[in-house]
Amino acid sequence: MTNITLNGTRQLSSVLLYGPQGTGKTSIASHFAKQSKFTYIKIINPEKYIGVGTYGRIYSFSKIFTDAYKAKESLIIIDNIERLV
Repeated sequence: MTNITLNGTRQLSSVLLYGPQGTGKTSIASHFAKQSKFTYIKIINPEKYIGVGTYGRIYSFSKIFTDAYKAKESLIIIDNIERLV
């Protein structure tokens, strides 16, 4: 999440949802993302990257974060980070 402060600098915020598998963390994050009306929203899900090589993943993640930085307000949801690593 990116906020613009009064002096024009960006403020980055992070939120971690932690809990047992299957409790709806991704659903909650997706719901809040839709309600936020941010100009740039992306969900990084490991199932999307099955069969993609290391460099393909790096390129994709780099593009997502670069595009998010360019947007006025952005939100990136990283689902199941353990499987991505």
